[in-house]
Amino acid sequence: MHPTASAVPSASEPDRAAMSDQGAGWVLEIDGAKCDGHGICVLRCPELVSLDEWGFATVSSAAIDDRATARRAKLAVAACPEQALRLEPQGRGRHAAPPASCCAP
Repeated sequence: MHPTASAVPSASEPDRAAMSDQGAGWVLEIDGAKCDGHGICVLRCPELVSLDEWGFATVSSAAIDDRATARRAKLAVAACPEQALRLEPQGRGRHAAPPASCCAP
């Protein structure tokens, strides 16, 4: 692989132009059903990922607030052999509130 090439396939990588210079506006999410407890993600991004008492990954819900953390989060996503991690725009992930229009009477 070319040294400047991304380790994450472009289809699953957040648009670099969409990520601000600060890295803010993104959150790391996990699909707990896919996690097999390899722990590679913790080595790649310990500030956002930790292991629970059974050895499975849990992620911080905090927004990514700097470029270095965003880079490490992308490395964690790329390193996950089960593809259990993903970067989502803040407020648009699995646990985001539904749009107000969906629930209006």
